[in-house]
Amino acid sequence: MLKSVLSEKTCGQCRNCCVFYSKSRWETPSVPVENAEKIRSFLKCETVVEENGNICKIQSVARSEFPDGAEEYKCPALDENSGCTLPAELKPIECSMWPLRVMKDGLDVYITLATGCHAVDDDFTNAVNLLLKNGLYEKISETVKKDRAIIRDYDSSYLKLMKITEEN
Repeated sequence: MLKSVLSEKTCGQCRNCCVFYSKSRWETPSVPVENAEKIRSFLKCETVVEENGNICKIQSVARSEFPDGAEEYKCPALDENSGCTLPAELKPIECSMWPLRVMKDGLDVYITLATGCHAVDDDFTNAVNLLLKNGLYEKISETVKKDRAIIRDYDSSYLKLMKITEEN
């Protein structure tokens, strides 16, 4: 979704979004129910996706190798050398949107920006706001209509960019 402003090379060198401290494991992505078994099969692991009603979440796993400054957990689809191993059709929408996230603050839902992403600066934020005004907002709003599981509780480390209106 953000390839025009965030290169795969930049993401590939960082992978901050695929690794987690204990306190940030809530950020592991949700996946559509219909993809849960496909991801389990692809990753050859029955416990990689946890189902809770109609919400499925990828379960982070302890990292076997800890590069300098690394967190304790990682997405099980992350190859430390080559990045995400999931094919495009199974990649969670939250991963495709990163560093954007949809969050609920009280009764309001916002498109937010992860300030912890190393690519985020004023220029990047301005470029993302322009993308939102030029069609990305509608795409994310449609995604939210189809998959409410991507809405997370608001975390103050995220910058609110745009409110998703009720008619969407």
